[in-house]
Amino acid sequence: MSKAEKIGEIIKKMRKLRGMSVKELAGILKCSKEIIRLWEHGKRKPNKQHTLELYRLLGATLGEGTINKEMGRICSAGLPVWFDKYSIHIGDSIVNKVQEGLEEAESIIFWITNNFLESKWCKYEMSAFIKKLIEEDALIISILDKDISISQLPLFLQDIKVLYNNGQGYEVLSREIITTIKDKDEL
Repeated sequence: MSKAEKIGEIIKKMRKLRGMSVKELAGILKCSKEIIRLWEHGKRKPNKQHTLELYRLLGATLGEGTINKEMGRICSAGLPVWFDKYSIHIGDSIVNKVQEGLEEAESIIFWITNNFLESKWCKYEMSAFIKKLIEEDALIISILDKDISISQLPLFLQDIKVLYNNGQGYEVLSREIITTIKDKDEL
């Protein structure tokens, strides 16, 4: 099965789970029913803008990996999301775009793995957002993989309650993240 066919299956499955017709989805996305059918039959893949809108509308996992799954669920909850994979375009300055994303964000999710902790770039991002935590009361949500302990986090993050990725399922993590962000927004 090709990647386009897999994407098409996901779009169709998620559309049906949401009780949407092809006509309804096409109307929301401002495209033709024929385009939706081409996607669902794996004859064509949605462009980047339609992919992001599909994430938001359907919570579909059109990419690979856990982060993409969480992105889809968070977008489908109506929360704004900045994600380098979709927010930095060819020709953009990576450093400038990341800085803009960090400056605009009121909340951030750090999925902390051993690779994350070893990355100098990730350490810079954490430091920048810790500054926002202190100065602007920003929200930091840390998700720790099974093999990560609190003591491995920067000192200022060790006092903040974290989520543990210990096999409870990504839907559970998503619900907790979404609830936490929405609760923060209501304050």
